[in-house]
Amino acid sequence: MQDSAAPFAVSFVVLSAALLLVLTIAGCAAAPDGALPSATELNEVSTAALNDDSAANLNAVSATPLNDVSAASLNEVSVVVEDSASYTVSAPAKTIARGGDVSFLILPKEGQVVTACDYTGDYELSSPPSGAGTLLTLRSVNYDTAISLSMEQQGIPLRLVLDADTGSDPNDSSVPRDSNVAATPKNEPFMNAVSSAHIIYRRPSHLRINTPGLLEVNPPEGRTLLGWSTNAPGSTDIFQDGLDHFALPGSRIKATADAEGLTLYAVWSEWTDSRYFETESDGGTGEGGSGGKGEGVAITGCTADPAATPVLTIPAAIDGKPVTTIAAKAFENAPYKAVILPASIRNIHDDAFLRADLERLFLYDSIERISDRAFSDCGKLAHLYIGAATAPRYSGTYYDTFPDKMDYLMEQAARRDVWDIDRLLVLFSGSSTRFGYDSKAIEAAFPGTAVANMGVFAYTNALPQLDLILPCLRRGDILLDSPEFDAAKRQFCTSASFDDKFYNMIEGNYSLLARLDLRRYQNVFNAFSQFLSIRRALPALQYGISAKDYDEDGNPVTQPSYNENGDYIVYRANADSDAPVYGLPLDYTVNSYPEDYFLAPANEEFTRFTDRGVRVFFTYAPRNRLALSKASTKEAIAALDQHFRDHLSVPVISSIEDSLYPGRLFYGTDNHLSTEGVQIRTERVIRDLKRALEEGL
Repeated sequence: MQDSAAPFAVSFVVLSAALLLVLTIAGCAAAPDGALPSATELNEVSTAALNDDSAANLNAVSATPLNDVSAASLNEVSVVVEDSASYTVSAPAKTIARGGDVSFLILPKEGQVVTACDYTGDYELSSPPSGAGTLLTLRSVNYDTAISLSMEQQGIPLRLVLDADTGSDPNDSSVPRDSNVAATPKNEPFMNAVSSAHIIYRRPSHLRINTPGLLEVNPPEGRTLLGWSTNAPGSTDIFQDGLDHFALPGSRIKATADAEGLTLYAVWSEWTDSRYFETESDGGTGEGGSGGKGEGVAITGCTADPAATPVLTIPAAIDGKPVTTIAAKAFENAPYKAVILPASIRNIHDDAFLRADLERLFLYDSIERISDRAFSDCGKLAHLYIGAATAPRYSGTYYDTFPDKMDYLMEQAARRDVWDIDRLLVLFSGSSTRFGYDSKAIEAAFPGTAVANMGVFAYTNALPQLDLILPCLRRGDILLDSPEFDAAKRQFCTSASFDDKFYNMIEGNYSLLARLDLRRYQNVFNAFSQFLSIRRALPALQYGISAKDYDEDGNPVTQPSYNENGDYIVYRANADSDAPVYGLPLDYTVNSYPEDYFLAPANEEFTRFTDRGVRVFFTYAPRNRLALSKASTKEAIAALDQHFRDHLSVPVISSIEDSLYPGRLFYGTDNHLSTEGVQIRTERVIRDLKRALEEGL
């Protein structure tokens, strides 16, 4: 009897307590100060109203959940930042303790700035530790709150002219409809007519402005966006080097904005008629396996007449399905000179363009799988054009200094006659150069000389960097090279292979890649694939973020960290001791730098400059003198110095001994000079360069 009645008794107690709880809360809600009872108070009230036995049962059954529920519902508040087209919010909804502070990371769209919010209490707008975006902090939040932000447009307005004259009517009966007919409709790239435009804003953080990528533009059906031009409609010469009047999507364009901003005309390429493509499901089992998910289309062949199709533009969709894959041997022995791939393409399989006659390829950085084997035996493939379909990942890092440095160098080269520049002096190697010179002091020592510090990162191949620098120089200009020995394979141009780090450096301006002749290099697409794979795991950024806004460790700075010449100018104190930082001793011996492997390829690249009339000089990168191997004796170092003088084709203007500094003159590494170290080294290099020029070396 007692056993059967126990559940009823407990249920009665719980129901009674629940009723009492509701009445108690209602009473408290009417209190003048609006104070809410705590979980402890509620428990005490409900327990006092019951006898000892029922209170015991209540404590056993319901005290714990009552505590949990009341604490969660009464001592917490929810805060939400409302959505907007002008910004995104990292974690827009948060629950916090009543009366506490809460912060939200606001990521404004390019050209937008947070100016205020409608929170009625105290709040603060500040820069987050990462430097990206705006940190909104609300103080003493006591109630559930929804916040909206006030935004302002700032920066350079870009007037985007997007409407296009399509060129040909798809319903025109004169256009052949038989895929085997030779007279394939032409689909040459065209400019759009000036009929309407919309405005976006760019922060003026670079000398040259980044044009919109696909994230900022919605291409019309039937066309692929190839880039932007500052020319009026009519030009179809879109495969420029990207530095004059045309830029690939997301890349930088050579243009000066006036008070009203800058007008950019979209350049489109009309899709080649889909009937000329052979397809299967991208999850099909054709030769090589398209390897898709079966939700899109794989191109397996093409019958378009190359004589009538100067540019083959693969559609982004066929029969309503996205074109995602180029299957193996789809374009085997294909005669097309130029192929444009849409942003929908995710996979290009091995041998897709086997022995194709391809000379130029356009694609987007939304691709996921691509390799050199896809272009086996494509001996004519000379130029790769990459459009930005995704947000940049390396904006604000030291990699991002390379496009800035190229902007400056190209600007000096283009305006040298207007600005009375007698010669350009390029300082080159890796980060030891970025950290290692006072370019303003060098310019003061050599009147009429404009100095460009092109040092960025030693552990990527110097060859394509030097090849991009070369066209900017002419007779009488100077290249001062100081290869870093700890990255000698890359610094002495021992390989013609691309690597992913090179793509890191040109992400801010893919148009730079269009300047290079790919027939001179290897590993072009393998490196691109690795670059894309790594960046997919990185947070999306904006082109308006600049490396000069941060120090080397990624911390925001109040003063620019780089000057216009490209020197890293943040003050760097001397080290506390001369001890090496890394404990990786470096060999300064002749055997470590054989002529055939290191010096011969360097000489080959130097000759490309000297054949152009550029004067090339060789000096040594700075190094902590204690960060050398035991084999690097005084005699071995002298022998190595002589080795370079005997076998390099250009003058060596300094001694190795002068490049070895006490460890206290370095900052953080064994080759990044402190601010004092920079001054000492710059004075030595000025002395050595003056002597070389006076002696006519």
